[in-house]
Amino acid sequence: MPSLILEQLHIDVVRNATDDFNPFHDPHRWHNIRANPFAGPIALGFQLAGLALDRISQYRRSAGEGELAAANGLHFSNYQFTFASAVTANSQLEVQARKTANRIGARGELSNRVTLKHDGKLALMGMRRDTREPATPLTPPPGLPSRLDGVADRTMIPASGHFLKRKYLMTSNGKNFCAGCFIPQHHYFDELAERIYFPPSFILSLVSCALLERAWSEGHDFEARPYIYTSHSFSFDKRLQRRLRSNDAIHLLVSAPKTKAKDDGTRSPGIPQIQHDCYGVVEGNRVLFRGTVGLAELQDVLGRK
Repeated sequence: MPSLILEQLHIDVVRNATDDFNPFHDPHRWHNIRANPFAGPIALGFQLAGLALDRISQYRRSAGEGELAAANGLHFSNYQFTFASAVTANSQLEVQARKTANRIGARGELSNRVTLKHDGKLALMGMRRDTREPATPLTPPPGLPSRLDGVADRTMIPASGHFLKRKYLMTSNGKNFCAGCFIPQHHYFDELAERIYFPPSFILSLVSCALLERAWSEGHDFEARPYIYTSHSFSFDKRLQRRLRSNDAIHLLVSAPKTKAKDDGTRSPGIPQIQHDCYGVVEGNRVLFRGTVGLAELQDVLGRK
């Protein structure tokens, strides 16, 4: 596929669609970040992951594999991404999705690897695996109340220790996310065809707002102590995804940070990292997705370069 030019408009569209207020992406605040080595606002991690995941979907469609997962009962997608470098506005992007590894007969699995480069430099690498069972059990954390819609937005749930951020799906936000990620929106939204299919990457991207809201509620200074993503790892229930419609509530749960293992295979194994457990819960306390995000403080990353 031809290369793509990421502009500030793409970053703005995605951060607005997801309510991501991280100053790293803000053209009016990025220069306030202490010792910021980047020459301008940078792309959102979930924005890059969204582009990469869509390229896998496009590859499968072009190879006649678009319905292969559903036809074989592979109702769960599992995503893993490692971030290698930040992508600034006006960068040239190249995405390569690798040939599908079909292991349906051997272990009930389809998988694709993908890489994303900016100006020839690696930005992200990862993979998507479709399986009959999720890689991470999609069970809610203990201590949740029976009805999350009765819990106030932006509050802690003491029994589970999770912060709750509630988001409502809107087709306009889903479409804008697609536009900012170079994703053809008609693959997911087409009113005349009665197609409403919120991309998994868009739904997962709402985690960024929940993470920021939790940190903000705890008094974190985003400009003095900025963090950047090192990894994403999620399991996703595609059956629940297909039922989602505009105005449906997604209850986003974010755990307290914990120290991440240093030998977990990420790009910066020697850098101190933290990890948040994240959940997306829909009506009836059904878990739409579950996973982890890894982050490192910018100063620790700069200190190892």
